[in-house]
Amino acid sequence: MRTAMCATRGRVQALKGIQIRKKLTILRACVNTVGLYGLEATGMKEGSEKLMNQLEVMQRRWIRMVLSAPQGVANETLYMETGILSIEMQLAIKILRYGVKLEREAKIKEQCWVKHTYLISVWTWLGANHELDEAEAIQLVQNRIGSPKEAKKVIKEEMRKFAWNHYAGRIEKEVQKTTRLFVKLNDGKDKIERSPYIYMNSHRGFEIAQIFRLRAGFNETASSRNIRHLDHDRKCRICGWIEEDEIHLMDDCYLYESYRVEFFMKLDNIGVIEGIIEERLKVHEIALYSNRFVELMNKKYKEKFEDVDMEIKRFIYSIMRKREKCCSCSDR
Repeated sequence: MRTAMCATRGRVQALKGIQIRKKLTILRACVNTVGLYGLEATGMKEGSEKLMNQLEVMQRRWIRMVLSAPQGVANETLYMETGILSIEMQLAIKILRYGVKLEREAKIKEQCWVKHTYLISVWTWLGANHELDEAEAIQLVQNRIGSPKEAKKVIKEEMRKFAWNHYAGRIEKEVQKTTRLFVKLNDGKDKIERSPYIYMNSHRGFEIAQIFRLRAGFNETASSRNIRHLDHDRKCRICGWIEEDEIHLMDDCYLYESYRVEFFMKLDNIGVIEGIIEERLKVHEIALYSNRFVELMNKKYKEKFEDVDMEIKRFIYSIMRKREKCCSCSDR
């Protein structure tokens, strides 16, 4: 199975012109669905741990390939950006759904809510209290879920919220300078969901990869390179500012001023500039899809979001190509 999945990943990587959204769909079909088939019946046994680790490694490799993500990007960032749950969490969802199904059909009543210590934490994710014993926790969950149809919806929604808090907590616990902007951009978010820039206009692979790297803190700005010990100086090589980070690149550097003016004119033509001014959003919050910007678009301008997304990607393409050209000239 592992060989077949790696071969599939290689073939998809070799094909040109496939949209990123479709590549992630192939990931779900070839890795998640195939790898997890039937595992809910066995539960979280010791023997399945090694298999899950192997599946998660393949899953992350696939995501890195699709997004052109460097190896240094945290695993949590990959999951939080794509909205894809890890294999372990997807298996927990399948076990919970399987338990609901068996309970509703009144089969194997004593064993249906698999008696593994791992599942005690699953009940906790769904709102149970640590002080409750297993039977009381199960009863609480059952009362809250209702019908089997509601169960699927509730379980998935709660797991996405838990996953977001879990990954965000791990990033904040081991916070590095590269992830500070990422944490700031996602302020106020409470559950894992796919980032719009990955799934809108997903044929723009270069721009999506650049936005991902800028958000994740793994890019070619002087500050990011300095943090990763690839460069001794943080100064902007274009304007000489004391530190060239992602915010300086988007908001301040004079080299890209004409691109910013053109970008805001296009946003005005689309008809979203009033909301942006009201929210006092900065250029980096728009171009790097901060949670405030995404909420504004979903609330007021949902039908125009795809057009705005295209203009953002054109803006990102312009400034990154311009920077690349200027830096290569200065190296000569």
